Formats: sequence, structure tokens, C-alpha cells
Amino acid sequence: VNMCKNSPCMNNGICSQSDAHGYQCKCSPGFTGRNCQTDNNPCRPSPCQGKSTCFAIRAHTYRCQCPQNRTGRICETHLNLCRISPCRNGAKCINSGLNNYRCQCLPGYTGKNCQINTNRCRSGPCLNKANCSNVQPDSYQCHCQPGYTGKICQTDLNSCRSHPCLSDGTCINTRANRYKCNCRPGFTGKNCQRDVRECDSKPCKNQGSCQEIMGGYSCHCTDGYTGRHCESEIDECNSGPCYQNSTCIDKVAGYQCQCQAGYTGQNCQTQINECLSQPCQYGGTCIDQIASYYCQCPSHVTGVHCQTDIDECRSFPCQNDGECINVLGGYQCQCLSNFTGQECQSDVNECTQIHLPNTNIKPCQNGGTCVNSFGSYYCHCPPNYTGEVCQQSYDICESEPCQNGGQCVVESTGYRCNCSTTDYKGNHCQTGRIDYIL
Repeated sequence: VNMCKNSPCMNNGICSQSDAHGYQCKCSPGFTGRNCQTDNNPCRPSPCQGKSTCFAIRAHTYRCQCPQNRTGRICETHLNLCRISPCRNGAKCINSGLNNYRCQCLPGYTGKNCQINTNRCRSGPCLNKANCSNVQPDSYQCHCQPGYTGKICQTDLNSCRSHPCLSDGTCINTRANRYKCNCRPGFTGKNCQRDVRECDSKPCKNQGSCQEIMGGYSCHCTDGYTGRHCESEIDECNSGPCYQNSTCIDKVAGYQCQCQAGYTGQNCQTQINECLSQPCQYGGTCIDQIASYYCQCPSHVTGVHCQTDIDECRSFPCQNDGECINVLGGYQCQCLSNFTGQECQSDVNECTQIHLPNTNIKPCQNGGTCVNSFGSYYCHCPPNYTGEVCQQSYDICESEPCQNGGQCVVESTGYRCNCSTTDYKGNHCQTGRIDYIL
């Protein structure tokens, strides 16, 4: 038996045969139950009020989207419509009962929300100083100034008013909306917009390059030439580039300076320093001059370049028979053995010199006293010694200096005569003694 024959499935459900239950319903979205008899869409029927829209979220759950004049869960509460400012162009909104309002328009506006502009001239649609007049709501008319036409006076009948002629060309009106340009020399075209190619005639001379410019040409001259057509050679000597009275020789694109003696450089601006070659010898100082120099010599040399040594020995600087030897830049004195100093001017104190090499023996021997003298010395010998350096011993009493039987006694300072055993007295017992008896 076909159980689907009687259409048991509701709400557009699809019926299919089933061995277990006889039939089975495949329900449309939002419906359930054996026969799709249960509606799961919470928005059927819509619970939302006042032309609001119901949105099903899930089974038994929905949301109401309210119009501007309602609020609440199901849009059950009426709102003040003036809160949303429906009136335009500065109009005043007045609530006029439940779910309604009225706009009080400013002059020049109309419509439910004062959205229609009845004064179309307010926006200034007419161009070129034309006068505007409102002819009916939402319409206007432009009254054009002389020389203009069009709905908003946008068309200029004086074609030259817009200055169509370029490059200082002169504009002439020929008829309405027509003109002609009289171009200056060097320009052509309807609006004098094209430059005539003057360079084709090769006006630049002396290999100058020609460059087209607006309304003419310009010559870029090679070095050494000037003038509108590079026809004149530049005399670089006119600026007086050469210093120190040197001679300037003009050349193409340059010049040459012939310098006076003592100067060098492109413009003869540099004085030649003749001292750079170091011409002065033996410590001479070179003083540079214009085109020359001179050497300032030390005292011991002379000559143009201080090349000649002065013989200082000619002035006999060595004293005390010292021998003078001339050397470069000075002299040397070879002194006798008993003189010293640069010029042998100092006496050698022989008494302080060691007489014998490698010994400490003084000049005077045997206790003799050395007495220095200029250029020499002499020895003061003790008793019983004699000789140049007291080198010879002798018996001072051998010459019997004591007279009249006096006894000679040797002492450290010499000898003395002992006259006590005689009737004489004196250093040598030479004077008779006179005794007085009282």
C-alpha cells in the first residue's frame, strides 16, 4: 500500500515509502515532527509590532529590528520622531501626535522635510555676472550680460575675451564665436602656438651652437667668442689678468702672460723664491729678493755664497806662543805644555799635575814645596836637599856654616848653630859674647 498517496507530510514536507513505518517525511527548514506539523520558526507568526522585522536566531529565539519611531524588545514603544532630526535646511521639527511630526520650513524651502529649494538662485547658478530670477518652484532663469549666452550664460560671444592667442599674439574678433590671431615674428599657427625654426638658417658663427627658444633663437658660443651670433672674439687681456707689469698676449679662448724676471705662474702672480735652491753654503742665511738673492754669512765665512772660509789665524788669536791652526768655521790653538784654554790664555798649574806618568809623584820630591809661576814652577826644597825638583840630597852642615867652634845642628827648617859651648853668639856664632859682672 502507498502510504504517501494521502500526502501525510505537512508544510511542504516530502513523503517517501518506508518499510519500518510505512512512510517517512523530509521536512522543510524550520519544521519538525513525524508529519512536519511543528513549526520551529519563532518569527511565524511575527511577534514584532509596528512594521518591525523579525529575525529568527535559533529555535524559540528571535530579534526584532524596529523602525525609527519605535523601540523595545518587540518594538512596542513609540518614539519622539523629532529626535532623529528629519527636517532639513534649518527647518524646525514639531511633534504632531503619536508616530507623527511636522516640519516648519524656512523661506525658500518646501516639502514634508523641507527638502525642496524654492529659491534656485540662492546657489548662484548663472555665470559671468549674469542676473538670476526664480520663475517657479525648483526653477530659475539667467539674464546674461552683453557678449554672453547660454542657459547659465556660459558661452562667451567675444572669442578674444579668453585670450586664445599665445606668445603675445594679437586677437581679432571676426564674427560671433570666431577670432583670428596676428602672431609676432618667430611664431605661427592658429593660436601662434608654434615656434618658427630660426636655427635652420644657421645664424651662429665661429662654430657656435644654435638653440631654439620661444619666439626666436639663442647662440651658445664656443670659448673665446661672444655676441648675438658669436661674431666677436673675446680679448681676454682686457681684464688685465697679468700681474707685476707682465705682458698679456691674447689668444683664442685664452691668453698668455710673459712674466717679468723673478715672477712665475699663469698670471705672473707668484714671486720666484731663488732661495729654494739653497745657494748659501756653510750655514749662510739666504735672503730672497725680486729676481735675485743675497747670502747673509756667519762671521767665519765670506763670499757671494759664503763659500770662502775666513783665516782666523791672521789675527794671531793664540797666546803664549801657542800654534794657530785654521779650520773651517774657526781655528784651533795647539798650546805649549805649560798653557791651556781655547787660546792658550791660561797658565797650567804644574804643581797640581802628576809629574811622572801613571804615578802620584808630584813635581817636587823629598818633601819639597812646589811654587807655581807663570808658565813654569820652582821647588822650595827642605834642608839637605837641592836640585830643580829637590832630587839631590846633601849635608847642610858639610860647609861648616857655624864659626868660632859653634856646633851645626840639622833641623827640619834647615840648620842652627849651637853657640852655648863658645864665647860667641849669633846665627853662625859670629859675634863675641861680652859678660858683665855686677
